[in-house]
Amino acid sequence: MLRDLIAGRQPVAWFWRLAVPDWQGEPAREWLAAALGEAVAGRGPIEPVALVEAVVAEGGIDLLLAAAEQMTGVPVRLPIAEADAVADADLPAEAAAAAGEPLPAHRTVVALVLAIREALPERIVAAIERLVLKIGVGAPVAPRLLERLLLRGSPALRLAPQQLAEAVRSYGLLLENGRGPTATIARRTPGRNAAEAVGAATKQQSQVSPAGEADAPTRTAPTAESVQMRASEGEPFVAPPSLSRLFDEAESPFAGLWLVVPVLIRLGFREWLTDHPDLAAADGGRRLIRAIGLHFGVDPEDPVLLPFVDCAPGDPDFARPWRVALDFHLWRWARIRLHEVVRRQGWLRQAEERLVIRFDPESVDLRLRRHALDIDPGWTDWLGLSIRYRYAKRGET
Repeated sequence: MLRDLIAGRQPVAWFWRLAVPDWQGEPAREWLAAALGEAVAGRGPIEPVALVEAVVAEGGIDLLLAAAEQMTGVPVRLPIAEADAVADADLPAEAAAAAGEPLPAHRTVVALVLAIREALPERIVAAIERLVLKIGVGAPVAPRLLERLLLRGSPALRLAPQQLAEAVRSYGLLLENGRGPTATIARRTPGRNAAEAVGAATKQQSQVSPAGEADAPTRTAPTAESVQMRASEGEPFVAPPSLSRLFDEAESPFAGLWLVVPVLIRLGFREWLTDHPDLAAADGGRRLIRAIGLHFGVDPEDPVLLPFVDCAPGDPDFARPWRVALDFHLWRWARIRLHEVVRRQGWLRQAEERLVIRFDPESVDLRLRRHALDIDPGWTDWLGLSIRYRYAKRGET
């Protein structure tokens, strides 16, 4: 039955309602959300390990994450105590290992995990972490759950497999030990944004000559200082709801922002991220596109930025060089400026990992079409989205 539900089919035979506890014919996500809630709370007829293993075995790990986000009555994310910044500042490696402290070389990975964890919705983090602890961090399914949770917060981690594996391992250790060096990061690097805290040694920038684009004042997303300050004062930080998975077709005057994706692909941005795994691990792809939008005056609440609602705050150091490179490429080949592409009205619709941007048929720009710069990118792993462009009137198929 799980296989049918995960595939989107609905079993109709009467005996399924007798065989599956508390199932009344609802879709898989709703039933699984209720079942997971009971399992996390220690109630219900289905043992949590068996439930999670069965869902994962049938290829429903994405459905599991979606159901976790819909769970009700889930407590806040597990507390991870701060390490003492002064006590462990000069702690030898042997003493740190004996005391269970993370080694200095691992602090960047731990910072990455904690930054992703803070940016994700509270509900999904709390649910998955408690399921992992119930299953056991050493169980084969547990690393897969933590990996998908990290990829949910930083899709470009797919391009940095070594960092991803280390992040999954560190995440499991954090859940087991219940503590991490967040205080060291927050106190020893005051005034630095989340990107700098996550990638301490990631200031590589591509050298690109400006192409006549004027640098206007940039609107930046909120930095992590306020989050760290509230955490130090004991106020729990609650991430915004993941509207990016819920919104219907929404209008934006900056829908053209998503047209930069095929241009970035043509410029080799994916390969560049692969060559810079630290930047990929810090969610460099999504943060770059968001930074381009904010540079051109996109309101942080605009629907075009909703897919980045659970993205880590802060603009990457390489945003300006790549923005200039985009502008240069567009002007050289299509005689169009980047701001003209971004400021293009359209309508966006997202369902899970699929994003459709609809433009009016009369807005087709032959300058882009002539050089195939507005073709569908399809599945874009560094964004965690399958992207499609449609030129149609509302309601047209």
